[in-house]
Amino acid sequence: MNEFNDTAPIYLQITDIIKKRIIAGELKPGEQLPSVRQTAEDMKVNPNTVIRSYAELEREGIAEKRRGMGTFISENAAVIENVRNEVSHKLVSDFVSGMDECGFSAADIIALVQKHIEMRTEQQENV
Repeated sequence: MNEFNDTAPIYLQITDIIKKRIIAGELKPGEQLPSVRQTAEDMKVNPNTVIRSYAELEREGIAEKRRGMGTFISENAAVIENVRNEVSHKLVSDFVSGMDECGFSAADIIALVQKHIEMRTEQQENV
């Protein structure tokens, strides 16, 4: 299901995947996360890796463990907004850094992003 890279520990990559699913609306506030066993099976990782990832989400206040019931996404809107801001900042930062490394100027980056958004909008309108 997922291709993991060597740049970060797998448990942190799983944590990032879950955060992206939350901000995309695939996982909703108050919703139960899949069991550790199910997530491990789906992602083809050791259950201990998923346990560590869920613990990280709990530590960050993004999820909470309910005794005998499982792990649930926080219903705190401020926490979810913080996750959205964190993920968006990281995505933009990584993109801009990559473009900088390739020698693109700020004006080039803005123009390329604008062009891409326009093309994407046109494609969506033609569907």
